[in-house]
Amino acid sequence: MQDFIQKAVGQFGLSETDAQGATGGLLSLVKENIDPSTFTELSGSIPGADDLVTKFQGMNVEKPSGLGSLSNMAGSLLGGKAKIASQAFGMLQNFNLDADKGKGFASLFGNYVKEKAGDSLFSKVTNSFPGIKGFL
Repeated sequence: MQDFIQKAVGQFGLSETDAQGATGGLLSLVKENIDPSTFTELSGSIPGADDLVTKFQGMNVEKPSGLGSLSNMAGSLLGGKAKIASQAFGMLQNFNLDADKGKGFASLFGNYVKEKAGDSLFSKVTNSFPGIKGFL
């Protein structure tokens, strides 16, 4: 996971803390929305994933209450199936990722997860998120 964090720091100009928080936040959303056994399988294929979820949960980051610019972008891209994407983009704003950077970060994250988890597990995870596959 540290290799992903360093790539995100370099590519998006984030601090390491922001990159860890954004990654932990995305992993937390995944964990909340898939079967626990699937998340256990996923976190087993991505060393350090559980640590980032724990770190994110300790950050006391407010969940977005309204639809910000990133959330609106997700809604327009994904239509009525954008609830989780809206939550993700709202959360990413807390870590200095604007609309363009947020989309790029989510794409980088999706590619990383797919690379580490493999096609079968990645499909199993993304099937739990209607509409998200086309976005990642």
